[in-house]
Amino acid sequence: MPHVQLYINNELLDLKGDESIEVDYSIFDIEKIDKRGGARSYEFNLPKTNKNKSVLENPEMVNSLSDVPYTRLPCLVLIDGVDVLIRFAEVGGVKDSYAIRLYGGNTDLFSSIKDLKLSDVDLSEYDEFWVLDEIVASLANTTGIIYPIIDYHQDSPNSYLNNDPPPVIRCDFMLTSVFVNLLLQKIFSGTGYAVTNEIEDDTVDLILPYNGSQLVRNKDARRYEATFTVDAQYTTSVQMPPSPILSYGTWIKFDSVTNASDNFGSYWKHGNFNPFPFGANTNIFFRFAENTRFTLEYNLKFVGDGLNNPAEITVCTNFTAVVDPSQETPTTVQHLFTGDTTNDFTLSGEFEMQTGDYNTFLSNFDDFNCLMIFSIRNFTIKAGSYVRIKNVEILEEGKLKYVDTYQQKNYLTPAKLLPDMTQAVFVKSYMQMFCLLPIINDVYKTARLIEFSSLISNLHLCYDWSNLIDETEEPELTFISDKYGQNNLFKYTQDGEEPKPVGTDGTILIDNGNLEFEKTIVELPFAATNTNKRLVDNDIPQIRVFREGLYNDSREPRILTIDRIDLGDDLTLTDNINTEVYTEDVPVPYFIKSGGTLNLGFDDSLLETYYELLSNIMNRVKILSVQVRLSASDVSQLDFSRPVYIQKYESYFYISAVKGFSYTESRSTLVELVKLNING
Repeated sequence: MPHVQLYINNELLDLKGDESIEVDYSIFDIEKIDKRGGARSYEFNLPKTNKNKSVLENPEMVNSLSDVPYTRLPCLVLIDGVDVLIRFAEVGGVKDSYAIRLYGGNTDLFSSIKDLKLSDVDLSEYDEFWVLDEIVASLANTTGIIYPIIDYHQDSPNSYLNNDPPPVIRCDFMLTSVFVNLLLQKIFSGTGYAVTNEIEDDTVDLILPYNGSQLVRNKDARRYEATFTVDAQYTTSVQMPPSPILSYGTWIKFDSVTNASDNFGSYWKHGNFNPFPFGANTNIFFRFAENTRFTLEYNLKFVGDGLNNPAEITVCTNFTAVVDPSQETPTTVQHLFTGDTTNDFTLSGEFEMQTGDYNTFLSNFDDFNCLMIFSIRNFTIKAGSYVRIKNVEILEEGKLKYVDTYQQKNYLTPAKLLPDMTQAVFVKSYMQMFCLLPIINDVYKTARLIEFSSLISNLHLCYDWSNLIDETEEPELTFISDKYGQNNLFKYTQDGEEPKPVGTDGTILIDNGNLEFEKTIVELPFAATNTNKRLVDNDIPQIRVFREGLYNDSREPRILTIDRIDLGDDLTLTDNINTEVYTEDVPVPYFIKSGGTLNLGFDDSLLETYYELLSNIMNRVKILSVQVRLSASDVSQLDFSRPVYIQKYESYFYISAVKGFSYTESRSTLVELVKLNING
């Protein structure tokens, strides 16, 4: 018997010594071409030794609080020292032994993203203010995010995209799209795999546009967390407060902000507001865009004026819920200290606050601050004094609406505007669109997305299995599959009653009267996109989610290709207050267009471009199930992108599946091969 070693959580477990470990490998089942396969092992049993109980944390105990039975555990299996590419284990059950399931290959990669949404992809580097200058700056982008020209209005034609020269578009109804190649890179890197995509150049202009999911603000409360600090001590002077709370007062000046809250869009310099009674015009504000509850923590270090006189010190927040910050008045007062001011002292504490409605301000955090000190004495404020906003809780979801008045900027999080779809569904749908095979290498953590037609390009790299065929068992040759029909449909999802453009859905025909008349083979989760004549009679894609300028309805997810076109005149972009003119060719996406570089309809032109080889195979299917003498080394190094040549049949095949390869028994393995119809 081969020597088997099993490691779980880096611990070597006890085995019975008679383990039978069999693994199925699958890459592209010709009978289930809407699926993408992987590798998995069969279940086997571990003895209930003290070592195994310790590593698995006694899962047989009914009252055990261990998470081990509900966790995918890191795993390594060595057969005679050979790594058989098993990476995870699960405890399936326990009776007189532990039932263990082992997993490896594509199964692991796709399982790791099956519950993650596209909104979970880390696109934080592209979070930004939703303002005119950012929109215009994005128009030349070829990666990352872009605000392409899309008609998002159900009631178009309207004034948001004009049709009289010169072309004008309202940017307050332009939303981000994410380039698909970037999204794929981010998804795979999130799993720890580096991806190589054979059609990356083909899909360089492919985007996922905003599709009408609920339009909400960034709900990440971390953007409201910040610490404002006095970096160098200074002496306060007695000032009259902006309202008669007490007779005298002075603002505390803070010098810097930490925790990078400005990256989340809530902290910025405001050039339009001169707070009473001072005249600074570069003040820093903290803006809350939702109904928010938070804790304001303070730690203020003082040096007294040397006079042994009692003094009352009161801290007042400058806090408002009005849109125009020039109308601010102090609204919260906290009495902190009364006593001898001869010695140094620290005032510290915290209190909970709630903002209320949209556009609430806590200001201002540089020359003069949200905290005001009232006393009858001067004090020196020591370096290290700080105010911290923490324990932030967003109490209700806020609807996103374009705002740029007084630079009260909305913050856009592109990942949160992506379709409500899991990452696994998105990746598999991309592979189905372009007939791609995933080639996963667990050792080097790489994922290759290759065209199905690459099997022909790799004939010179083929495996010659002519001498590995086990002749003791007769091969089986299959000519027909009830998974197909005479008409095999490749479809986009239907979006309500919206008609699909001509060329959206396609069909691969099989001339075989024994099959059902029609079968749906692939149905993508994306909907087709029609166009509307806007911006001086140009074909502009229409995704109808707004009516009369208000969010009205969600749509099915979309996928489009960017084209750069000349509108016939420079494009004017406006938010109805500010205006910019764009003089270059503008990015106008399309789904299908005459002369398009990459039309996305199956009939126009995905089937013709990417499915030709598969179509030829489906028309004359020959599936050869044959016993092959494969070694552990053969299987561990198996590359599904390389065809197989068998001299007996004078034919090339692609490997569809390896079924029940045994690492622990010396026997042949059933391999399913599909003939590449090169010469008939």
